[in-house]
Amino acid sequence: IPLKLVGLVSSLSEVGELLDHRNRSETVRRMGRIEGSIDDYWMRNRKYPASLSDLGEPSLETSDGWGRRFDYTVNGQGPRATWKLVSLGADGQPGGDGLDADLERGTEQSSAYDLFR
Repeated sequence: IPLKLVGLVSSLSEVGELLDHRNRSETVRRMGRIEGSIDDYWMRNRKYPASLSDLGEPSLETSDGWGRRFDYTVNGQGPRATWKLVSLGADGQPGGDGLDADLERGTEQSSAYDLFR
């Protein structure tokens, strides 16, 4: 029985890791969609939305693959404003490695925004 228990625990750990990989992929997909919506908002308004709800897209998912709301911040105003979207990864804590590492999108991660300024 102890060997079966070890095998079961190992299998559950593998399932948890697979789910974390799926959740991370889903988070990256959602962040990409939000980034596209922020780009569209910028093109229409020449400013970044103050909040994700300002994007006006009810179907836009504003939580990561683990069900936690993204942290969205805007710094500054006008053409030099920047924005950042963050998911805290699998562990929900700042920092981390591997699946626990934070995921970030924003003006600091892309030079494409310079084309529109």
